[in-house]
Amino acid sequence: MSPSEKENFQRLLKKYVRNESTEIELEELFNYIKLQNHPNDILDVTEVLKNVKEFPEMDPEGRDRILKSILQTPQIKVTARNPKRNYWKYAVAAIFIGLFVWNNSSDKLLVLPVSESTPLQIPDEKIIFTQSNGVISLIDDSTDRTLYNDKGEKVGEITGKFFKDVSVGKDSQVKVTAYNSVYVPYGKTFELVLFDGTRVLLNAGSTLVFPSSIVDEKRQVYLDGEAYFDVVHNATNPFIVKANDLNIKVYGTSFNVSNYGEDIYSDVVLVEGSVGMYSGNPSNEIRLSPGEKGSFSKKDRIIDKRVVPTTLYTSWINGELVFRNATFESIVKKLERHYNVKINNQKASLAEITFNANFGKEPLEKVLAYLNRIYEIEYTINGNEIIIF
Repeated sequence: MSPSEKENFQRLLKKYVRNESTEIELEELFNYIKLQNHPNDILDVTEVLKNVKEFPEMDPEGRDRILKSILQTPQIKVTARNPKRNYWKYAVAAIFIGLFVWNNSSDKLLVLPVSESTPLQIPDEKIIFTQSNGVISLIDDSTDRTLYNDKGEKVGEITGKFFKDVSVGKDSQVKVTAYNSVYVPYGKTFELVLFDGTRVLLNAGSTLVFPSSIVDEKRQVYLDGEAYFDVVHNATNPFIVKANDLNIKVYGTSFNVSNYGEDIYSDVVLVEGSVGMYSGNPSNEIRLSPGEKGSFSKKDRIIDKRVVPTTLYTSWINGELVFRNATFESIVKKLERHYNVKINNQKASLAEITFNANFGKEPLEKVLAYLNRIYEIEYTINGNEIIIF
């Protein structure tokens, strides 16, 4: 970026922070961000902070929270990354100037403009933790961060792929529904301890939306994907997992929920304790006993249950994959999530075959070699894509 371009970029960014940009100036600013290849040339964060502090419509508590969060990370620059994937539906927008996003690996603060025409772009490999106040943390194995609310109060700690809620929500009731969320990309898992001590392990390709306190006398979370729950019993304030149209009411228990969007069933496997499953009217609840799997048909909205070996459904917790009479299509989906790859199956006849296999913490190459040796499946590897023929 030349000195004149840098000066113009700074002018545009300052006007954007103050909410004084014209449509033409906004378009010019976004083009600068998209084309920028030298992040160190972009406006220093201290200059941005000065403008943020002067922004007349910003709430003082929100401004202080931004300032306090920024001061935790030294030598921050404002930068932008090339868009890779759109996780807009998982983000909560901070409405004043965009989104402030922490990128731990590069020690940067990303200022990302957000609107329907400019959705949030986030690197594929990062776990995305979004606080209810709109602050987003991008998480990897080296992340070590303390989270604060708008009042500057400590509410959580992130260490690597682990989050612990340290807010005071355990003994409080709130009327305002404020939820955090975490998205786990393919190839990753993430563990959380919620405000009540409940532990949740999220599998790859999953999103969990959860509160930091009891809301309307309930502890209610929302799951898209797969998670293993170890729930702290509280008879007064029931724990409920909402998996789209399926509700799982928990009675102090350990269980696995699989609710991926592309699957035709949402499955609940009970390891110990007791849960109830229902869709619509709670009076139609079906109780599970330990060792049972309840399957909710998304099409027919019917719940069936049967006895299963629970380890088949919980092996992923230990980084393992276990298949019993599994269709090749279901195996492909799990391999894609587990290893963060794209598998292109060009051999239609495989769809008619069921497979049995146990894979520990094996690299993908060994898994493919096994399938080739035992089932004579031919394949080629092209970067991040596996082609089966």
